[in-house]
Amino acid sequence: MQPLEKTIGEERRFRCQVRAVPEIRYERYVPPDAIIICPNCGARNTRDDKLCKRCQASLRDPRAYGRYVRQVIQRHPELRGGILTCLRLSDLPADDFYVSDVVVMNIANWAEKADVAKNLELARRFEESARQYEDLGLWADAGRVRALAIRVPTQTIREREIVLVKCRYCGSLNPQGYLKCTSCGGLP
Repeated sequence: MQPLEKTIGEERRFRCQVRAVPEIRYERYVPPDAIIICPNCGARNTRDDKLCKRCQASLRDPRAYGRYVRQVIQRHPELRGGILTCLRLSDLPADDFYVSDVVVMNIANWAEKADVAKNLELARRFEESARQYEDLGLWADAGRVRALAIRVPTQTIREREIVLVKCRYCGSLNPQGYLKCTSCGGLP
């Protein structure tokens, strides 16, 4: 996609379509002339920099990613085992914890796939939903969804032939089985 451009006076600002984690918000106020020190290399960066100029590390609060991981596990409990394996943890720590950018992007992709699978299931597109669950390694959910596809009753439309009978009195055509003529009311 092309970046959207918005002109404000002489200043131009760009907003790109990036697959970033939307739930992370940073309420901490940083003055406009502030200098942010990189936690990895100690380089000085401006407030608007998202990556360090020297080592390309993220300048965001790493604990925010831990909060995001908690939100994903809360929204998708079926992903808990895969997330804990990816983080090499036996259980989530009680307080905020550090998660690398790459791992957070993987977790965000898993959460997106889980959302898509649930929406496909609601749309009764069971085979596509099962494939999404298989991509996530959730074999039991894929089997559950495929079982739903088997149980869905299909409606069969039966065509029946309508035989018309001519009325003896007025000559109009009436469906067979009617006791009275629809036009004159006589017996057919």
